[in-house]
Amino acid sequence: RIFGHQISVVGAEEVRESRAGCESGVRAKLRFVAPQSCTPLHQSDSPWKQNRAPCEPSSLRLLRDRKAISRQSPTRLSWDHRSTKSSSSSRLLHLAIRFTEIFSSDMASDLAASLFHPSELYAIFSFLASPDPSRQFKKRPSSKASNRDWCYYFLNLTSRSFARVIQELNDEMRHPVCIFYLVLRGLDTVEDDMTLPKARKLAVLRSFHELIYQRGWTFTENGPDEKDRELLVMFDKVIEEFLGLAEKYRAVIADITKRMAAGMADFIEGKKVVTMDDYNLYTHYVAGLVGHGLTGLFIASGLEPQLSALSRDRALFLSNQMGLMLQKINILRDFSEDVPQGRVFWPKDVWGKYVANVEDMLEPRNLELARACLNDLCGDALSLVPDSLEYLSLLRDPTIFRFCAIPQTMAISTLTLVLDNPKNFRMPLLKIRKGQACEQILGSGDFDSVRVLYLRELRAQAAKVFGIVRRGGEDVKRGTVLDLDIALGKAESAVRHHDKIRDVFTTEKGTTRPFPFTVHPEDPSREVARKRASSSGSGSWAVVGLAVVVVAVGFALWNGEQGQQ
Repeated sequence: RIFGHQISVVGAEEVRESRAGCESGVRAKLRFVAPQSCTPLHQSDSPWKQNRAPCEPSSLRLLRDRKAISRQSPTRLSWDHRSTKSSSSSRLLHLAIRFTEIFSSDMASDLAASLFHPSELYAIFSFLASPDPSRQFKKRPSSKASNRDWCYYFLNLTSRSFARVIQELNDEMRHPVCIFYLVLRGLDTVEDDMTLPKARKLAVLRSFHELIYQRGWTFTENGPDEKDRELLVMFDKVIEEFLGLAEKYRAVIADITKRMAAGMADFIEGKKVVTMDDYNLYTHYVAGLVGHGLTGLFIASGLEPQLSALSRDRALFLSNQMGLMLQKINILRDFSEDVPQGRVFWPKDVWGKYVANVEDMLEPRNLELARACLNDLCGDALSLVPDSLEYLSLLRDPTIFRFCAIPQTMAISTLTLVLDNPKNFRMPLLKIRKGQACEQILGSGDFDSVRVLYLRELRAQAAKVFGIVRRGGEDVKRGTVLDLDIALGKAESAVRHHDKIRDVFTTEKGTTRPFPFTVHPEDPSREVARKRASSSGSGSWAVVGLAVVVVAVGFALWNGEQGQQ
């Protein structure tokens, strides 16, 4: 949907069987309808190239047609009751119990944050109603559980961002990626522990790629407060599963582990992030190499022929850029948490242009300088968008695509939040709303949908750049806002380059349509699309209303059971 209007003429249906209702005997099916693109857009026919003002700032161009495309609603959800033999009351009870679990957790505050964003509420309930493969591994396994069960328990224990998307991968890729993640998480746990003596830490890091081949090896020297200490205490279970992988996967994991550990050791021994080259090198070691490893696993599986067809250097370059984009945005967001603890990952060559000491950017009197420095580095992160989109455009397996796309769409939303945000220097770990996150997850099913999400965020970033210019901030005085605008323009061009939809954003004359459709003006299906658009606006509110009723019934039933007890 664009501006609340259905733009796809033909939807692709993916039917998944829900396992969430097995305990109550409910078997239901969820039908997900994802937007699809229609008539291809040829580069020569693009009105964007014919009507673009040559000297128009990217931020103004994006703002000019901002109404052309906006927030993409999450995938529509409908229950197929024809496949269930249980009564309607049983289905309602199951849903009520599922949603009452929400209000016994922190999700209640997340719902409150999205209260005035109905599409986000719709996304939250749709996401919670979808099957969650990670639920069965969230409880601690018994002592008799298999090593595999323990690995997925540790995956859910140590990762909030990647656990679910890893477990939604296809059968061929799920376990190698899970073990790859746990090996690197174990390595990172050693590197993060400030209680370990430096010599001991370096010795373990530099030999970690060999230790993962030693059956029975564990590490118990972490401090008692180290967050993921338990993973290393029981690391022998991860090693057993690693040794059970095919050799083609083991070789990739061991190679990346060796290279990442060497990079970590270099920075522990005293290397600092001073120049932009140092900044790129550090993010390469901690995130770019992860992209290298995942690309190696995808190619080894034979599931991604487009990646395999690329030259090795090109594939590694694009995967490195994907990792750098994620890590750089995290570094920007984590500034107010890292600096007080003595961790400085922003390059001195950048922050040194604005303040004498990096800690000075946390002072209220230096807020304008700090925002200018932040925006300077945001432009650097934004410059990685074209390569990110190119990598995603090459992926063909749908589960691999979602695995790669969801973190990227989350990252660009976080970049929108962080850009020119003074709160980044007053509170640690700015995060997008959970409702926004659910929208990104449900809207990352295919490449066309991801482009829509990217363009939506670019519009929001353009509005912020325009605000910087109007404010006449330090960025304008130093001219760095021009670099940010150029990066924004290149990111927009990358989205347009991959545009497969005919004239979605403009008319044949190059003017913005108020309600764009993905059908040609003469296509008789346009009337069908128009009817869908007129009826889809109330869909989100209907689902939210139904969810409120379900929650109320669930509370009533739960209170009744408590009273009987």
